[in-house]
Order: sequence, then structure tokens, then C-alpha cells
Amino acid sequence: MKHDQIQAGMFYHDAKAGVREVIVIEGAPLRVKYRVLAAKQTQAYDYESRAMKSLIGSESVVSLESFASWARSAHDRRSIDSVLLSLEARRVKLSPGEQAFVRATLDAAHGKIADGMRVGIDHTEGRSVAGLVKKGIVVRDGDEAVITKLGAAYVAIAQV
Repeated sequence: MKHDQIQAGMFYHDAKAGVREVIVIEGAPLRVKYRVLAAKQTQAYDYESRAMKSLIGSESVVSLESFASWARSAHDRRSIDSVLLSLEARRVKLSPGEQAFVRATLDAAHGKIADGMRVGIDHTEGRSVAGLVKKGIVVRDGDEAVITKLGAAYVAIAQV
């Protein structure tokens, strides 16, 4: 992106795994203060506390030119939620049993899975559904599984 396209209050994505929110642009050599919302590497070693520290939510400062060369697309507050959801869905890895349950659900729904959709659970699918619950793909409601937003996003981008 060009440096004149970078604005405070906007969200920027690098078309890979990074999302940053610009907090402020200031200084004589223009510097960008930003907050990390998503990154490929989510933790770094902190030498002061001698422990791993999360980078998500941390703030940093770089030059405007450096930030502009990193950024590939700009998003507003409404559209960034879908970007973050798709990034999270790409990180989900399913076991073969979990994939089989999602495939069976997709077949039963004729290829259309949406947020809030309810699916009946057979007694042999308990372990698969429990794994999907831990990963946030479904929520269990008695003898039914309810597809979450993350589950719908996973099905939309994954080749199940």
C-alpha cells in the first residue's frame, strides 16, 4: 500500500496471517503506533520475566513506510471480524473422525452449513463431537450439535 493510504483507526491485513489496528500516526519522521490482532507467530520470549509472552494485543511502533510496505489491504471495523474469523478457521486442524462428522453434516445439509444450524448426534459420534466442541466448531445441546460461526467459516474455506 502507499503510505498516504494508512489512517488511524483502520485495520490492515498482510494477506497472510497478520492483522494490525493503527492507533495513531505521529512524529516528525512519521511513526505508526499499532496493536497486533493476529499474527503467524503469536508468542515471543520475554527476557525480563523469563517466560513466553503473547504478542496478540501488544502495541508497537514502526515507521510509516515500513508499515505501508507490510500492509496489503485496509479494512474497517465491520469487515475485520470476517477476516479474523477466516484466519482462525484456517488454523483449525480436524482429526479423521471429526472430518467425517463434518462431511456427513455437509452431505445431510446438501452442502450448505450456516451459523446456528442444528445437527442430530448419533451415539457413535460422541468422541468426534467432543473434539469439535473443544475446537469451537460446534456447541453441544443435548443430543444435537449447534454449528458456531467458526464452524460455518471452517466449512466455507476448508476442503472437507
